[in-house]
Amino acid sequence: MVHCEETLFHTINWNKVERLLIALITSKNTSPQPELNILILAFLIILIVLFLHLVFRWFRIYRKKLPSNEKVKEPEITLKKIPTPKFKLMFGSSYLVPERTEADIGQGFKIFKDILRTGSPGLVITRIYPEKIVKKFNLGEIPVIWLSRSKNKHSVSPTNLGAIVEEIKEFMSKQNESIIMFDGLEYLAIHNEFDRVLKFLHSLQDEVAVHNSRMIISLNPSTLSKKDIALLSKEMKVLNIDQKKAEQKKL
Repeated sequence: MVHCEETLFHTINWNKVERLLIALITSKNTSPQPELNILILAFLIILIVLFLHLVFRWFRIYRKKLPSNEKVKEPEITLKKIPTPKFKLMFGSSYLVPERTEADIGQGFKIFKDILRTGSPGLVITRIYPEKIVKKFNLGEIPVIWLSRSKNKHSVSPTNLGAIVEEIKEFMSKQNESIIMFDGLEYLAIHNEFDRVLKFLHSLQDEVAVHNSRMIISLNPSTLSKKDIALLSKEMKVLNIDQKKAEQKKL
C-alpha cells in the first residue's frame, strides 16, 4: 500500500497543479462557476494526497525503528517437582508398623518422613518428650502431642482418650490430606483397658477417613497379647519397611 501511494505521488503532474493553483488564486468573480468548483475539488484532492504521503512516510520511518525478527521473551515458569514417596499410603487409611527389634525402632518415623517430603502436613503423637523426638528424627517444625500426665502445653493425659481424639481431629480439620504419626500405643494400653484403646482407634480411623488423611501407628508387638495384636491386624494394614513399597504383612 505504501508503494502504491508513493507511485501515485510521483505520477502527479505538479506543473499542472501549479497552474491550477495560480488560476484559482487569480480567478475573478466573473469566472464560470463550474470551473471554480473543479479547481477547488482539485485543490482538496492534492491536499489529501499530500497528507497521505506524509502519513505513510512517517509510518515507514517508524517501522524501521522497530526491532526486526526479535522474539518477545516469555517469562520462564519453573514447576516445583514433588518427590515421589517410597511408601505409597492410601488416603483415608491407617497403617500399623511393627518394631520387633532394636534395629526396627524408628521404622514408623522413616515412613512418616518419607511422606512429609511430598509436602503433606504432619502431626506426631508420642510418649517421648517433644524436643527429644524432634531432635532425634530431625522433624523441624512438626507439631507434637506429648502423651504424659505432666502439665505441659503440649501434653495430654494418656487416660483422656477423648481429648487425644479431639486434638488430632482439630489438626486434620485444618490440614486435609495430612499424615499422622502415632508412637505410643503401648503406653495407652498400660493406662487403659484394651477395649477402650480399640474404640479409641476406631474413632481415630473414622476421622482419618473423613479428612482424607493417613495414619501410621508404630509399636512393639511383644508389648501386647496375641489376641490384641490380632484385633489390631484386622483393623489396619501392616507395613513392611524392608520392601520398597508398602505391603500387607501378617504379624
